[in-house]
Amino acid sequence: MSAIFSKKIKKTDEVVKPIEAKKSHVVSSSGDISWQVLRHPHYSEKATLMEPSGKYVFIINSNVNKTMVKQAIEKSYSVSVKDVNILKIKSNAIKYRGRIIRQPQKISKAIVTLKEGQKINLGSR
Repeated sequence: MSAIFSKKIKKTDEVVKPIEAKKSHVVSSSGDISWQVLRHPHYSEKATLMEPSGKYVFIINSNVNKTMVKQAIEKSYSVSVKDVNILKIKSNAIKYRGRIIRQPQKISKAIVTLKEGQKINLGSR
């Protein structure tokens, strides 16, 4: 009986490579990460009223920081950024009969202030 259940293990001389840690942001060969940071400009009445003062609002991914937003705006729109403010948007769970059906994705807003005389053309709305 023991002969039926015993397995012969072959010994190999393979070298096991260590697993590399995953990077949080993949950077392309040109170093452009703007497609991972910025989602789209945010169009609202308040955002439109802030544009003449040089402030623009963008929807961004929730896991980025101010320096990444600044670099992405400067590369995408060829402007110089003075200041970046980030707002976390609270997402409410969608419930049905007391049970959580789904949890919306967390997003953030970035209010970007440009230096004097700079302007971003966001296209027609």
